[in-house]
Amino acid sequence: MQCLSYPFSISPTFLKRNLNASEAEALAIVTEITELAFPNRVDLVIYLSMALGNPYGDDWSIQMVLDGAAKLYELGVRRQPLSDILGEAKPDTIYKVYEVLIPAFPEVDFGLHLHTRPSESFAKLEAAWEAGVRSFETVHNGLGGCPTAADEMVGNLSTQDLLHFCDRKKIATNLDREALNRVVLMQQMR
Repeated sequence: MQCLSYPFSISPTFLKRNLNASEAEALAIVTEITELAFPNRVDLVIYLSMALGNPYGDDWSIQMVLDGAAKLYELGVRRQPLSDILGEAKPDTIYKVYEVLIPAFPEVDFGLHLHTRPSESFAKLEAAWEAGVRSFETVHNGLGGCPTAADEMVGNLSTQDLLHFCDRKKIATNLDREALNRVVLMQQMR
């Protein structure tokens, strides 16, 4: 299946910094994307950036997250991972947001796209899991980040950290660990 993603946000500052767009302009782009993607069976992933807090001083509330999710839902978007690209979301905030959002839109996959320090990942994963999140985006070794979001880059959630969390919680995964180990070996050989 083909997939297309787009970083929508409930933060006007982040929309300006990341997309050079207002909310209305970003929603117009999402509308255009849906009109092109759905007839061609392209899976859409529209991120709700800054849905777990706003470090820019913009207004933020769980109601604003619900409103943003509703706008995307009305456009037919059913994959809306919440995105904390600055690594500043607190476990209690993660839990509270998902606790409200998931029951409000049961047909939507509100996964988690998390940038975090390794020392903070377990508590954040636990909060999301306990609130009902079942899809997590990871990157091998937590590489990458968002250079337009902040002055200091925080890495993506590491696949290894997610697997460690799942092992400790006895959560089954469908990940081919032998293939992952081969990737690790290939990277070490570079």
